[in-house]
Amino acid sequence: MPLELDADEVMDYLYLLKNTESISDSFFNFTIHGMRYACKMRGLPYTQFSLPELKGPKKLPVVLNGPELKAMLKACRLLKHKLIISMCYAV
Repeated sequence: MPLELDADEVMDYLYLLKNTESISDSFFNFTIHGMRYACKMRGLPYTQFSLPELKGPKKLPVVLNGPELKAMLKACRLLKHKLIISMCYAV
């Protein structure tokens, strides 16, 4: 049980988990938060899980330029779809 491990064993497990190719960052975060929650529910200290949260890559949103927006509006068959796109882009 993870709750019966000492801090070094927990860190070894998390290091092994992080270096596994098939594990995503969100799964790793979920594992840490799950362990913290389990310790909190049992009234145990969870200082061994005080790792920083992983931040995802910061990307700018994709914004369409004028000709691309006009092409999208022309591709719409229904008036309500044109209206929704126009409202989203404040055309």
